Amino acid sequence: MQPKVSVIVPVYNVAPYLKRCLDSLIGQTLHELEIILIDDGSTDASGNLCDAYAKTDNRIQVVHQQNAGLSQARNKGIKLARAPYLMFVDSDDWVEKDFCLLPYTLASAHDADLVIFNAYNGDRPNRYAFLSHMADTCFSSGEAILHLDQFGHAVWNKCCRASLFSDFQFPPGRYYEDIGSTHRLIDRAKTVFLSNAMLYHYTYRKGSISRQRSRKAATDHYEMISLYSADLKQWGYDEAAYHATVKGALLYLMAMGEKEQYSAQCKSVLKAAPASVSFLSRKRIMLFHLYRFCPWLFHLVCILFKKRIRKKGIP
Repeated sequence: MQPKVSVIVPVYNVAPYLKRCLDSLIGQTLHELEIILIDDGSTDASGNLCDAYAKTDNRIQVVHQQNAGLSQARNKGIKLARAPYLMFVDSDDWVEKDFCLLPYTLASAHDADLVIFNAYNGDRPNRYAFLSHMADTCFSSGEAILHLDQFGHAVWNKCCRASLFSDFQFPPGRYYEDIGSTHRLIDRAKTVFLSNAMLYHYTYRKGSISRQRSRKAATDHYEMISLYSADLKQWGYDEAAYHATVKGALLYLMAMGEKEQYSAQCKSVLKAAPASVSFLSRKRIMLFHLYRFCPWLFHLVCILFKKRIRKKGIP
């Protein structure tokens, strides 16, 4: 069977969540799949569970490797994928039954190189939607890049033509690697289709990358935003690049304070910014003005913010 979609699933120490994830994949309405499980050096029962599922479904391929991180696990899966379209699932999440069929059908119908869809927040009773104010539509790559903050940098709410990954890889050894790379996939696409279909269930999990509180997490987050901003500027999206730069500087100072690697650079960005920062959320606008007019109170608030990061990670 020639697969129509390859689903790449990095797996690392997620045994309590993995069965739900794999059950949702083998129950897909699109049967012509290959499911590539990259066991990234798990030390719990995750690897054994992958092998057990592979014995029951010949569409599942399992690769066991030494721990190399999420990016390298995804890069490995990309090399192995045989289908014309690639999708990604984090192994602590799960998906709707049409997760593969609907994006593949839309991609085929609109000759789209990339299809973006919606997601649920699994930890809250109300859904959240990246595209809540946008109708289903086709965009050029440039138009899609300008809407990137609305549908998110995450790769798991996207179905991508395999050819987009030629000479492409996720940044090895980095947290928040999607921020530094997904826009490059969009830039390579001729046509991007945006769908409001709710197909993915994202899980906020203690210990996940998005909840990391560490110098490396904050630094990688800032460096990935800086890489994204630099690409936007090079491609001529000056306003979007500036927005990303200000947002990244504010988040870094909130997370790390005044005496870290990029603190002086971030302070310069915020001091040079005009008073109008309507592109930020309401909460961040308040923090921006607080920093501009009362730095000592800003830093006091950041102390409280760091306590929040310990529980929820960098927002």
